[in-house]
Amino acid sequence: MSTDTIAAVLVAPDGTVRPVHLPAESDAQFTTLAQLLGCHAPGVVPLTSRLDLWHDDDALLTAPPLNHAATTLTERFGHRRYQPYLGTVVVTARGDDTSAMRSLPSAVAAHLAELVR
Repeated sequence: MSTDTIAAVLVAPDGTVRPVHLPAESDAQFTTLAQLLGCHAPGVVPLTSRLDLWHDDDALLTAPPLNHAATTLTERFGHRRYQPYLGTVVVTARGDDTSAMRSLPSAVAAHLAELVR
């Protein structure tokens, strides 16, 4: 893994979970997130105190498919039931301040994949 990228996990609406890498530079991170999510406005939900779930903030307007895997993942971390997530999501580790991203350790990425199976 390069220090020029941030390791993350993408969860697609069909349940596919795969690793992705985001640029380390913050402006490029949001551009890449928007491309991965297929949106113009990436939004973030704190999944835990150390993990963030990035999603399409406009998903209710654009109506992408329901992402059962992402919804299950949020429920497993204690989020409100019946709060559906639509379209693709990306999970990153939170940095030292709440606005910075960090790479997901490979063990955490593997655990997240197991949680949605």
